[in-house]
Amino acid sequence: MDNQTNKTALVTGASSGIGYELAKIFAEKKYNLVLVARSEDELKIIAQDLRQNIRSTLKSLAKTYSNPVLRKNCIMKYTPKAYR
Repeated sequence: MDNQTNKTALVTGASSGIGYELAKIFAEKKYNLVLVARSEDELKIIAQDLRQNIRSTLKSLAKTYSNPVLRKNCIMKYTPKAYR
């Protein structure tokens, strides 16, 4: 049975630590991922790894999520209206 899901997870701090581990868990469960991190170089490596090894659909953003404008834009773009 295919584990594909229509669920999306937005993971902040995705380039290391808990954020990275959560990204791997969600990817293994076939969630669509939106990864946010400050380090663009590290995020590219993580995104490439997840795409190749877990074959997850993802979008990566190298920005700080503490920026309220970025946070709002991510929520509006990647979250269904029912959850905003």
